[in-house]
Amino acid sequence: MKDLGELQSFLGINIKRTSDKLYMNQALYAQKLLKRFGMEECKPVKTPMEIKPPENEAVEAVGKSKPYRELVGCLMYLMLTTRPDLSTAVNHFSRFQSNATEAHWKGLKRILRYVQGTTELGLLYCKGQKDTLIAYSDADWGGSSDRKSTTGYLCKVFGNTVCWTTKKQSTVALSTTEAEYVALAMTATELLWLKNLLVDLGVSCEEPIKIYEDNQSTIHLLQRWEHKRLKHIDIKYNFIRDLKENNVIDVIYLSTKRQIADIHSVPQERVDPIF
Repeated sequence: MKDLGELQSFLGINIKRTSDKLYMNQALYAQKLLKRFGMEECKPVKTPMEIKPPENEAVEAVGKSKPYRELVGCLMYLMLTTRPDLSTAVNHFSRFQSNATEAHWKGLKRILRYVQGTTELGLLYCKGQKDTLIAYSDADWGGSSDRKSTTGYLCKVFGNTVCWTTKKQSTVALSTTEAEYVALAMTATELLWLKNLLVDLGVSCEEPIKIYEDNQSTIHLLQRWEHKRLKHIDIKYNFIRDLKENNVIDVIYLSTKRQIADIHSVPQERVDPIF
């Protein structure tokens, strides 16, 4: 057996380690991706998508004339591994793989233009952080063309980002409060899985898990259930009330300006890459 030294690269991920930090990015993968799709000389943009991205349009789809699914898959790997800032854009354009139009194709290439200017962006892991497990939860109410809302959340272990998600909700929410409530339930489900994983690794998680939420009406709903107002919500989402009552989670208000999960639910005018 030969000692190859410290790990520096793995599956397209560049790894740099110091005595107290670990930094991961996919700069080389991003550069190869740009070259693969003929965008290595493209002009960078500041955001991965427009504020009002294209939805379904009554025009002819690009079909097989463009490598749409191929590019979605490549961007998906980049997003899932080290680039939380791509989550909303990649999730949005992945919805049109069977009926993508020229506008959708241009939207995908815009993501590449954003990547062009941010190839070195990645994840930084530091030791010595306080909170064992926390999360940020947000929702974009009725933002899709079918009026379904989008859930976005980001989870941290000891202050370091470990998972993030952008996902369209399966039902139409009747209010912002309802959309945020459903998003909270989805976030809590992920947190329970992470908590069990940490326990298996020998890490204690006795304190209530903090979830930061920017909708005060949703927090009030958890504290004082209004049955008549939201009795139509599916029972699968109401388990979050039990988690709150049993001190498994603690939902804390955080202003929208400080809500870092906002980039996982709605398009941004600017992206502050704080992961």
